[in-house]
Amino acid sequence: GQIGLALLLVVTVASLFVRPRTVTAAAPVDILVTAENMGFAQTELVAQNGTITVQITNHDLWWHTFTIDELDVDLNVPMEAERSISFTAPPGTYTFYCAIPGHETIMQGTLIVRE
Repeated sequence: GQIGLALLLVVTVASLFVRPRTVTAAAPVDILVTAENMGFAQTELVAQNGTITVQITNHDLWWHTFTIDELDVDLNVPMEAERSISFTAPPGTYTFYCAIPGHETIMQGTLIVRE
C-alpha cells in the first residue's frame, strides 16, 4: 500500500546520500590490509601474478597511502575509511609503503607475487 511505497521512497532517497566505501567494488578482493597505530597490520602479502586487488582499511586518525613504486600503485586512504585498488603485477617481490612524509620509514611491507 501507500506505507510500503513511502518506505521504498525513503530508502531509495537515503541510498543516494550513502557514499561508496570502495573505489573498485566490482573486482573481488584478493588481499585485505589494515592500517592502524601508524603501521600496516599485514607486512607480508602474497598473491598470484596477474590482476591483484588490494583493499586497505585505515583505522588511524590521519591519511595513509598504499604505494608500490615499481608497479605505479599509489592509493590514498582517508582516515577511518576503506579503499581498494586493482593492478597487474608480474612475479617478483615488491616493497609497499605509506608515502605520507614521516610514515614511510615505519609503514612498509613486502608483496610477493607468485607465478
